[in-house]
Amino acid sequence: MEINTDLMRMQQQLGQTNKLDKRLDDTAQSFESFFVYTVVKEMTAGLDNDPKLGGGGYAEGVWRDMLNEHIADEITKGGGIGIADSIREQLIRYQEAAQ
Repeated sequence: MEINTDLMRMQQQLGQTNKLDKRLDDTAQSFESFFVYTVVKEMTAGLDNDPKLGGGGYAEGVWRDMLNEHIADEITKGGGIGIADSIREQLIRYQEAAQ
């Protein structure tokens, strides 16, 4: 009976660890995506308005913002620029220090 209890406890801990790892990965990837979005937004800020996209009106601003966000997400999904790995390591260090 003790073996089953220990096995159940290990499975619960493993499940919690997997959930925690997933949350850490998601948080680190979200941070990297936001950072890349900010860089892309600054890179495209100086582009001229395109008459085909509304000529610089509100609609073009919204469209460009959505495009920048999509570009950042795709860069991050494709391996990113390496920030997510560093962020994940730091989050693990903070978590270990808190325990």
